Amino acid sequence: MLCIHCGADDAGKFCPACGRRQTEPPTAAEDAGFELLPETKPGDDWTRSLHFRQLLETPEPRRHIARAVSDAPQRLTAEDLLRVFDAVAPVQVSLTKLTDAILPVVDKLGIATQRSLHLAIDAPPGRVLLASLAGMGFRGIRVHSVQQSVDRCEVSGDVPSTVWTNPGTLTCVVSRTPSITWHATLRIRGQWYDWGKGQNYLDSLARGLIADVTEQMGGQTIPHRVAA
Repeated sequence: MLCIHCGADDAGKFCPACGRRQTEPPTAAEDAGFELLPETKPGDDWTRSLHFRQLLETPEPRRHIARAVSDAPQRLTAEDLLRVFDAVAPVQVSLTKLTDAILPVVDKLGIATQRSLHLAIDAPPGRVLLASLAGMGFRGIRVHSVQQSVDRCEVSGDVPSTVWTNPGTLTCVVSRTPSITWHATLRIRGQWYDWGKGQNYLDSLARGLIADVTEQMGGQTIPHRVAA
């Protein structure tokens, strides 16, 4: 019998591999198929880890992300323009409310654009993850989910709309396989076309990521390449 906790074979009432009782329910993390991460200790090297919580609990990375957020420019979103139009237009229908009602419908119909970019980076994984989070914060992306294992961290957030594009979702994955890779996927809701804006967005995000890691490492050249 396979262990319900670690998947090892020959498990009876107790698993010989992890030692846990089979009547003990699996945790939410195990149910989701993610490895349980070891507890971190003060002084652990965050730059060598992909532990999301460790990164946010370490003063240096927290200051780095906070600085990126504070440096973010004010951006005009499509919602801002619609609110202005609603305030001055002599029509009875609110375009803001109409858009809020229609967008989920077309999204469920599968109308969306999706673009991806994959980089192989020769740099410590913790620094790549930190640069990814800082880049998201700089662009006003609100993180809504994190999925984690020892060698992989996936972070997803809500991308604000622009004059040209609807709101969307950005998912960034940093993994150790065994080299360090960064994979970003941008999905824009309710649009068949984005006139190249999505790919330009990812290209800009990748350039910012490399520049950030370079700065973190004191200007050292960071070997990297776009991967298939």
